[in-house]
Amino acid sequence: MTLRIGYFFFFFYSYSSPRYVVQLFRFLVMLCISKWPFLYSTYLDAS
Repeated sequence: MTLRIGYFFFFFYSYSSPRYVVQLFRFLVMLCISKWPFLYSTYLDAS
């Protein structure tokens, strides 16, 4: 999963302007932070 995300970001970085990628990355980080408690609880339930 993490590797796939890494490839996605590498692909995006290769074919986009760096500023756009940085803005997208910041947006995704904020999204992950806001969704983290939910994801963490589902991960605990799944294990």
